[in-house]
Amino acid sequence: MAILCTFPQEADPKPAIPRDLSLSTHIYRWTRLQAESAVLALRDFDLPLLEVHDFRVWGPMLVAEEEATEQERYSQTMPTAFADGPWKVLRSLKSLKVYSDLSFSCLSLSACLGPCLDPVLGQVTIALSYLLGRRSRDPSLPLPWWDKLRFFLHGRASAHLQSCTFCFLTTMDPYNTGERVELFCHRFDVSLNQTEEIGLDCTDLDLRIRTTSEYEDCTPLHVPRLRLRLVLIWQTLGGSDPRQHFAVRLTNQRSSHKRTDSYAEFRSTGFEMNVGVKTFEGPDVSAPEDGGDEYVAVEMLSSTVKWVEELLRSSVLSSTSPPIRKGRLFGCDEGWKKKTLFRHLSRVRVETFSIHRLELNYWTSILHAEGIQARVEEGFDFKASYFSRRRAMPKESLIRR
Repeated sequence: MAILCTFPQEADPKPAIPRDLSLSTHIYRWTRLQAESAVLALRDFDLPLLEVHDFRVWGPMLVAEEEATEQERYSQTMPTAFADGPWKVLRSLKSLKVYSDLSFSCLSLSACLGPCLDPVLGQVTIALSYLLGRRSRDPSLPLPWWDKLRFFLHGRASAHLQSCTFCFLTTMDPYNTGERVELFCHRFDVSLNQTEEIGLDCTDLDLRIRTTSEYEDCTPLHVPRLRLRLVLIWQTLGGSDPRQHFAVRLTNQRSSHKRTDSYAEFRSTGFEMNVGVKTFEGPDVSAPEDGGDEYVAVEMLSSTVKWVEELLRSSVLSSTSPPIRKGRLFGCDEGWKKKTLFRHLSRVRVETFSIHRLELNYWTSILHAEGIQARVEEGFDFKASYFSRRRAMPKESLIRR
């Protein structure tokens, strides 16, 4: 029983655990999962969504549910075949929370996404909602997915990948796999702490562009060593602590005067992001002084520049998924619209952006006979900041940025 009291504080040390906290459900296990390969694919599609080889996951995990208060309980009638039926069962509005300190390692990982797969993934999400998406009796608006992660998942996670490939399809045809953008790297290390700090260290990062003509394929970006740090600062209503998820009190009572929001103090109104980027030339990211003389290479063809311009002008990047099963007929509130994560972003601060050496190449053809070459031997660094202000327009039911 001692581990049940200490492990949540060790996994999630930022919020102070209430002294009178009592758990109705608690399952603590040391988890280990290992397999030679795993594939997540959509039927009749060429590229799988996720493919992992020789992976294993290990670490402690605690699944716990807090004791519900009187306003967080409700009774439900269950018909039975016994003479004393039907029975009344007292249920809780509380949800399970996961506290973990997991590690993940694999030999290779490949993932594929694109706007052409959004309608199919939307249907898959709806199908899973019948099994996992039990609608809560609480009258509050549902939390967005980033607040759900902050509310249900707590702890640390780390991943070590020998090689990984991320593929982005650039057409609206899911069967056209010839035009795509690939991000490939060796020795990819990721660390996640409390959904607030994200660290990334990778070696030999390559950005590749595949077009319909194999002669125009190129690698516009090559980074020998990269270290990236992201710090997310969540903003809440009234300046309350965004980590205090224990303060949420659900209710099953609906008010006729105003809309009830049980997540008012926890729901984020925006977030700030601090970015730190640094490149190295050494074979080891942790010891850049032992490195070689590699450059951060940017190489572009004239045909590649035209292809990127056509991609930016097209509706692929700005396309939105059509509304699927929305409205009162399907139990959805018509006045609620899902937001995207980038529209939730209020400020970006680039604290460090350091390039040790840079080489720029622009060629007029694939022969590499004519073009422009430039090198920055001493490297450079800069800082920047981006602000986004929001202004509500009640008459138009809009929020202008």
